[in-house]
Amino acid sequence: MAELEPTNGREPSLANALERVLETSQRVLLDRLELLRIAIVEDLFLTLRGIATLSAGAALAFGSWFFLMAAVVRWLDEQLPLSASLVIVGVFNAAIGGLLILAGMRAIARVGATGRSAASAVVRVDTRGEGIVGR
Repeated sequence: MAELEPTNGREPSLANALERVLETSQRVLLDRLELLRIAIVEDLFLTLRGIATLSAGAALAFGSWFFLMAAVVRWLDEQLPLSASLVIVGVFNAAIGGLLILAGMRAIARVGATGRSAASAVVRVDTRGEGIVGR
């Protein structure tokens, strides 16, 4: 940081001091914005990696569920007609799907009821000059 140098043996002028304060404030603001950008890029990378992992897991789980249901239909087919086996497995899957949809809707409603949003929770900057204090 540049030192205030007296001009002609006098104290620096008020204008020079204000200029340096404004320059320093601008540097601090730019540093905070750079930290925010880095945090956002890191969060984006982690989110995309999580989405990729979740997608791969969902694809494997879907395939496993499909084969499991085929095995159940085949097992039920030994005791019941094929059409009855398919109806039983279909109703079972519809019930599970409906329960998952209800659970998801309730979770979304809870987020809306608390008033929390991603935009309001991204960054809180402390006005005392301590920088970014939370995400």
